[in-house]
Amino acid sequence: MSGTRDNLHIKRVFMLRYFLPLVLVIGTLACSSSRNASRDNAAIPVSTREIPEYSAEDLAQAKAYYIEGITAFEMQDFNEALDHLTMAYILVPDDAGVNFALADAYMVLMDYTNAVFYAQEAIDIEPSNKWYHIKLAEIFLRDGQSGSAVEVLETAAGYFPNDVDLLVILAGTLSEVGDYTRSIEVLEHIMTVTGPDVQLLFQMYRNATMNDDPETGIQALEQALELERDNEQIIQLLGSIYLEEGDLDGALAVFETAVENGVESGEIKVSLADVYIQQGRWDEAARFIREIVEDPLVGEQLKNELLQFMISQYMRDPSNELLSESTASIIDAYVQTYAENGEAQALAADFYLMMRNNQAAIPHLEETVRLMPENQAAWQQLTQLYYNESMFDELIGISEDAEYWSPEDPFIRFFTGVAYSMNEDHENAVIWLTMATETPARADFKSVVWGVLGDTHQGADNWPQAVEAYEQAIDLDPDNSTALNNYAYFMSVRNENIEQAYEMAMRAVAIEPENASYQDTLGWIYFQKGNYQKAYEHISEAIQNGGDNSATILEHMGDVYDKLGNQESARIWWQRALEQDEAREYLLERL
Repeated sequence: MSGTRDNLHIKRVFMLRYFLPLVLVIGTLACSSSRNASRDNAAIPVSTREIPEYSAEDLAQAKAYYIEGITAFEMQDFNEALDHLTMAYILVPDDAGVNFALADAYMVLMDYTNAVFYAQEAIDIEPSNKWYHIKLAEIFLRDGQSGSAVEVLETAAGYFPNDVDLLVILAGTLSEVGDYTRSIEVLEHIMTVTGPDVQLLFQMYRNATMNDDPETGIQALEQALELERDNEQIIQLLGSIYLEEGDLDGALAVFETAVENGVESGEIKVSLADVYIQQGRWDEAARFIREIVEDPLVGEQLKNELLQFMISQYMRDPSNELLSESTASIIDAYVQTYAENGEAQALAADFYLMMRNNQAAIPHLEETVRLMPENQAAWQQLTQLYYNESMFDELIGISEDAEYWSPEDPFIRFFTGVAYSMNEDHENAVIWLTMATETPARADFKSVVWGVLGDTHQGADNWPQAVEAYEQAIDLDPDNSTALNNYAYFMSVRNENIEQAYEMAMRAVAIEPENASYQDTLGWIYFQKGNYQKAYEHISEAIQNGGDNSATILEHMGDVYDKLGNQESARIWWQRALEQDEAREYLLERL
């Protein structure tokens, strides 16, 4: 019977030669060292199997085959290894070491039926060797038989209740099959043998998390933190769990203790600041971060992380005045610390731009372009802010540098041209605006540029050039209401092409019906056409829409009343126009 079985396995060996290579086999022929079980083991099993006596010649030959087989495995010549191990088995089938090596070989070759057979044989021959039990469990796991693996390991744990190697594998296997409660029990037992261990406590935490048992998870992490107070992973995990559970005080204690103990993790400090903020303790959060920013021993990267964190908090709640003030104070401290750092200045400028505080952003943009002149975005922002704040002299002052560092930028050229125009330097205004028209840009923006260029030519009494510019603006964007209105108004003032002016004014009003300037233009065109009632209606609407602070609109209303024969009202409106603009001395004659 035994001979038939041996022949069968020999045939299988040769059939499996084409399978994947086997990993290093563990064991020796006698495996004598494995028999020395722990003194703490409960009931060391004894084999009841009757081992035959082998001749010295068979033992010597089997040993030679075994060594050759193991050597072949180490050299990754797996086919030859199986041949030698099988020959050793034929000579000494009741040797536990040979059976163990064959079990390992068949397992790697994924012949789990044979692997289980030989592993069980090894256990039957030498049940006191824990590694044989572990190997059988491993085979079952690889074959997808998790339940059988757990049974093997539980049985072995009964034999070796305090064997740490075995218990760790059992705990991991239980976790793998989803028995988290039993896995935690095994881990707790291991630590009664070894004492508390961070890795085991981490495994217990993971089991508790999978078992939806946050209390046990927190206890495990708290014990782990007692062992390694500077372990950033434990600190962050424990603090995060407290936050998830809504225990802000618990999280605060963890993070504050970590910082007091000298943990320099940026992530943990950000978490601490976040807890302060969640508790509404903006002053403390700001003071804490400001201290870090001002500390010369803290790296710039950490400071930048904290700064970005505060800015992100502000973006989430921009209406929070205390948060806004706190963030601004931290920004200022950071910039003072790194006054000669262009990136720091740019970051501060961006923050104040988000706050819509142009006056605070401008100095930082000025420093940014000084320190980082290649920063084209900073030049664009600075020129636009100068324009928005009517700082035309300052804008003109940087225009040449801006053009050099950000060449052919249509926005910089446009704002510079407008600044010259506002200073009534029409010659330079035309130069810069013409340059802007020659720069590639979107059609709607180029339409605006051409429209302003038309206004500039008109201001310089270059009407033919103004007409050309207005026509270009309207061709590029037929809905450019400003160009339509201004072109129409200056046509009406010159009393030429009144019908064309009327059509353009009507289009402008249709686009922005509540624009006081557009209503006045349309009213004035009606005035030029002799329709004084219509002129009165539109100019009245212009005044109602805010035009009562425009000397031109007030004067137009006086002119309309004059044509309507109401001299008293005409004088009232002319007087208001003169009070608004004392340069209109010609109104004195009318009055």
